[in-house]
Amino acid sequence: SPEEARGLRPVDSGAASSITYRFHSPYVLVGGRLEARPSQGEGEESRATAWIAEFSRDGAEWTALAPPANPVPNRRGDREALAVFAADLDPCLPADSPACYSCLLRLRGPGLALGGLLFEFDLQMAPLSLPALVAGDNTMLYTDDCAGERTVEITHGWRERDDLPPPAPVLLAPVGGAEVAGTRPTFSWEPTPGAADYEFRLSPRPDLKLALSPVFEKLISRTPSKGRSEWSVPEEGLLNPDQTYYWQVRARNGDGLWSGWSRTARFTPRAPAVPAFLRLVCDWEARTITLHWRPGDGSCTLPHHYEVYGCDERGFTASRELYRVFEGGSEDETVEFPANLLGTAEATSMVVVGAVSCLGASGNRCFYRVVAVDETGERSGPSDYVEAPRPFIFSRPPVRIRAGEVTTYQLQVIRSIGDLRCISDGTSRYFAAFRDADELSFILDEGPPWVELEEATGAMRFSPQARDASTHTVTVRVQNGQGGVDVQGFDLEVTDG
Repeated sequence: SPEEARGLRPVDSGAASSITYRFHSPYVLVGGRLEARPSQGEGEESRATAWIAEFSRDGAEWTALAPPANPVPNRRGDREALAVFAADLDPCLPADSPACYSCLLRLRGPGLALGGLLFEFDLQMAPLSLPALVAGDNTMLYTDDCAGERTVEITHGWRERDDLPPPAPVLLAPVGGAEVAGTRPTFSWEPTPGAADYEFRLSPRPDLKLALSPVFEKLISRTPSKGRSEWSVPEEGLLNPDQTYYWQVRARNGDGLWSGWSRTARFTPRAPAVPAFLRLVCDWEARTITLHWRPGDGSCTLPHHYEVYGCDERGFTASRELYRVFEGGSEDETVEFPANLLGTAEATSMVVVGAVSCLGASGNRCFYRVVAVDETGERSGPSDYVEAPRPFIFSRPPVRIRAGEVTTYQLQVIRSIGDLRCISDGTSRYFAAFRDADELSFILDEGPPWVELEEATGAMRFSPQARDASTHTVTVRVQNGQGGVDVQGFDLEVTDG
């Protein structure tokens, strides 16, 4: 009958038959399903139970498809599902497999007479990469490789909104190429009616196509300035003195609509240049280290004095106040670090390491930075850090001891606590910790038998007797586990009474 003739039938209805389709996609295939319905001839539905669906990426290796674990109606929703035969493509396209842009699907079995066939694919794509409609006329073109008749249905959908975006903000300061004191200016603009949030951006480029850094591309609601029409640079030194910068702001209302960007404003910071050419000079005989530096080039204000900062953390933050550092696996896990301002100097050098240092107990650090300060108190950004040789013994040993008495001497050594780094902890977490810290060990290379040295702490103990009255040579060595070694040798005089 005409009804029975509809669909796709093999030439020999009694023999095994197969049909193969090849699919190509510009986007990654990540899943899908196959549905088939036999033609309406007598006995066709029973034959469908013997059909086999197979999947292949290259046409050489084929994988049999299983029925869906949780059958669902046809996703189109506008007509009945075929549902007599179904197969799931998801197991063949797992998330950790190579990206698949083309595949073959094969359906085979005895008397393969098809009354309907449906293929559905899930595609992975970035929304911004998809075509979009624009206001006005839109022209769309559909093409395929079919030579005969075809039945194609294309559905276009979009969302329309009648609400209006807010007006662009009006900038207040700094504008008009103004010169601002310091490198931590506060940017302000007139409050925009109906604004729920603002976005700020700053760039050294007049077109602002690229922000200076992520620090200067901010949603104000996620900064300490939340709820206000202003924003301040969080740290000194993030802007260069005597360089022109450009900034803009746009507003977002409660409906999520953004205004256009404000007019572009420009300004120039005025501050001392960052000190440069830091170096450390060791006096191995006196066991001291002196820090030297030079004024930065291109300074638009002259340094009045300098601030010297020091810490045992590599890459430390120069801070005049106590500050917190994230350590652990969440933002709630922090450790407090004390202020690390060691002292000030009007000259361009300072003794920073030694048994007797002008910095006192706050000195004797592994890493140092310098900040320039002008007459008005405006600061430059901190310099790059400079690293002292490690380990470095800066304590002075005793020169003379008495026989019959116990004398102690604690070796004092520069030691790094490492640098704060994150490592992966699972698929979506990072664990922050100080890594590659110095692990000190002390060795007595030379000395009389009444000299004792604790390997882990560097504590020395001298217990000579009267018969030991003389001059003795003592040599100690310290290692930091990072390949660094320092040696201190000294002559020790033992007096009798």
